[in-house]
Amino acid sequence: MRLRSTVLALFAAALLAPAAATASPPVSSDNVQLLTRLPEAVSAISARFSADGKVMYVSTATGLLTYDVTDPADPQRLGALPLPHFENEDVDVGDGVVVLTNDPSFTELGMIYVVDVKDPASPTLRSSLTTYLPVGDSLGEAQTGNGHILNCIQGCKYLWSTGTDEGITVYDLRDLDNPAFLGKFEMPAVSRSEGAEATPGFTHDVFVDKQGIGWITGEDGTFGYDTTGDPVHPKLVYRSDEGVKNTGGGLPQDDGEGPLDFLHHNSIRTDIQLAQEPLRPPTAAPAPAPAADEAIPASGQSPAKAPAPRRHAKIRYTKAEKRALRRCAKRKSRKARSKCRAAIRRKAQRRADRRAAAKVRMKPSTTPGGLGDVLAVTEEDYLKPGCKGQGSLQTWQITGERNSDGTVKLKMLDQWTTDLNELASSTGRSPATGNCSAHWFDEDKGLLAQGWYDQGVRFMDISNPRDIKQVGWFISAGTYWGAYFAPTDPTRQTVYALDTAGGIDVLHIDRGAGPGATKAPILDRWLTQDSGFTVASERWGFACPLLSPGIVAKAREVAPS
Repeated sequence: MRLRSTVLALFAAALLAPAAATASPPVSSDNVQLLTRLPEAVSAISARFSADGKVMYVSTATGLLTYDVTDPADPQRLGALPLPHFENEDVDVGDGVVVLTNDPSFTELGMIYVVDVKDPASPTLRSSLTTYLPVGDSLGEAQTGNGHILNCIQGCKYLWSTGTDEGITVYDLRDLDNPAFLGKFEMPAVSRSEGAEATPGFTHDVFVDKQGIGWITGEDGTFGYDTTGDPVHPKLVYRSDEGVKNTGGGLPQDDGEGPLDFLHHNSIRTDIQLAQEPLRPPTAAPAPAPAADEAIPASGQSPAKAPAPRRHAKIRYTKAEKRALRRCAKRKSRKARSKCRAAIRRKAQRRADRRAAAKVRMKPSTTPGGLGDVLAVTEEDYLKPGCKGQGSLQTWQITGERNSDGTVKLKMLDQWTTDLNELASSTGRSPATGNCSAHWFDEDKGLLAQGWYDQGVRFMDISNPRDIKQVGWFISAGTYWGAYFAPTDPTRQTVYALDTAGGIDVLHIDRGAGPGATKAPILDRWLTQDSGFTVASERWGFACPLLSPGIVAKAREVAPS
């Protein structure tokens, strides 16, 4: 595997005292307020929720925390499992289990942990699997450099692991007590500059939508695979525009000219639909997943079973459609009557198919996402001079066009960066912080909540995906890795903001009283010093920075034993 061997400089020369996270009062737009804080969740990295939304699982640098979020504005801690691991940016959840990973690039030890959370007040380690050892294959372990993130496939029957240009490493989790390596597959080979050899790019994250499409983000953009069949040989269906090349060489550099300078970091498929004709599922499903006693075909072989035809769901007409059908019957010509009825039937069939897909494919998730033709994507990018060209939030549309390999093309619609990028571009003032990039986000009905590290939490209106607008913000002295809407809040106005330096901030955004497009302030400390909460990793740089020793020490002080 190709590891990025360039060692990036440390982000901060000196650490701030842990108390610095509360030294400066937070600032926010008028429509955002802080409800409460969960300081025991310091070093929080990612979160997910149970299927009913009542339990939040938080992955931290020191283990797993569980919270009762029945009252979304007042989460109550239920339990904890001390289990040091890193980085696990997108913790995933199955039926009564949480899966965690330890990235071998940070500690030279790759591990998968399967945690039993049937009793969320008492999470226990059910099983584990070593995925990488410094001694190589001498101990008989399957070796992989992947392990940065671990995502559930088919309701956690299988796991996809990401992180290197190995692509995706696949594990069988049908026996929760004995997770097993199945195989791996690479991303399509890409030539990133004129005359350069085409090589597979590295992977970062997987988002599985309601249709069972696994959207893999990484070095060469976003790729959509059908995950409903053989997990080792999925069909590639969608792909971001192949004309958008990675111009950063797989590392955060000072290019800053293109929309893909380092990597596509994470994504969500939304309910936003631009095209008049809603998207149809892939024309044919891949072979069904093998049963527990069936062998998975070896890497490079074809699945044993032929694809099965995809069936339409049963149509249930609405009252309005029934009235429309009666009106169709009054048309004068047979052709007009037939055309009228067919149009109504197509609309009803699309609705039935989408509902059926959502019912079958849905799995416990931080966000269910949607089945529209617009994806929201984080483009990660760091270490720009004065933050110019910082990582952006982007919107991409699934089009009717094709890439040269026959995949359905995703076309970029818009990208958005914070005011700090505008400052660097227009005035020449150089912000000192290098920790300026979009990161993990959640989306609901066109409103997106996103962690922006030192630049706090930003709320963006993407209901018009061709014109992203900031409609709210919350900034403290912390470093925000992600933000998630509380699933138990039916109005989706409660947000959990993960601050690695200070814990979890519970925020409220008034969706009905937004000021419209707004600008956040540019804080003096961004122009004079770094936050000191993170240091660069040798492989990922600040796209996935390491927590500073000071923050890890603080986390261990407050972590339950």
